[in-house]
Amino acid sequence: MRPKRATERDIQKQRATGNHQKMITKFLTLFAGAWPRIEALEGLDYSAQAGSREGREGSHFMIVVSDLVGTLSKGSPILGLVNWVRHNQSALQANMFMLKMLPRYILYKLGMMDLRDFGEWSLIASLPLIKDPTPEKVREMALWSVEKVLWPQRRADVVERLAQHKEQGDQLYIASTAFEPTLEALGEKIGARAIGSQIEVADGQLQLVSGLITGKGKGEQVFERLGVERVGAAYGDTWADIPILERADHPVAVYPDARLRAAAVERGWEIMDGPNLQ
Repeated sequence: MRPKRATERDIQKQRATGNHQKMITKFLTLFAGAWPRIEALEGLDYSAQAGSREGREGSHFMIVVSDLVGTLSKGSPILGLVNWVRHNQSALQANMFMLKMLPRYILYKLGMMDLRDFGEWSLIASLPLIKDPTPEKVREMALWSVEKVLWPQRRADVVERLAQHKEQGDQLYIASTAFEPTLEALGEKIGARAIGSQIEVADGQLQLVSGLITGKGKGEQVFERLGVERVGAAYGDTWADIPILERADHPVAVYPDARLRAAAVERGWEIMDGPNLQ
């Protein structure tokens, strides 16, 4: 039986789908950078006032917090999840999800939807993507996302700086709106712990435990989980990171957006900007 020849309409439909995928992929790389941050340390006894802390045996260390997207990596956790679905479950399912996001992406591009709102919606909408979820499958997705998307697009200079903190005995944390299992998988690469949006499998579905780590109160959420008032150092790349950066003894603006750069210059914060370190 001869294969059915593609009609002109079929070809146009394929081209349109391909263009939609390119638009969404471009957006995902952009949008994920607007998200929040930070990490929890359990089992250590903190005093709550300074960025330097004393552990059980009297050794001193700093709490160091780093944002993920745009700061530690240029990759997108959402794009990592979608690509995992594409390669491990269904390319059609991944494409349909990207098309589902397209109307809101257009609203964002037209200035009719806030980037953060779009990002939060996309994260929540991605929860049903993993079929028959189990903790093991979520872990598999997280490791895949890190190996295929986040780690290959890491910022080497920031990773090196965090490695220096680690060598000095400081406690590292990654903070983001991204799902916490993904942050944990990335944290294993650099010896950091995670504060992210916690998820669980309940009644055969993947769902949030207590909402997203985001919004106007994100700084408070982070410090509440840390159990401290200040941290020793903090790294962020957008204006949304300012509530955390201003409560660090050593705030660092990493490849900052315009609003964060202006704030960093005004307040005398360090700026990491590739070869133009300030």
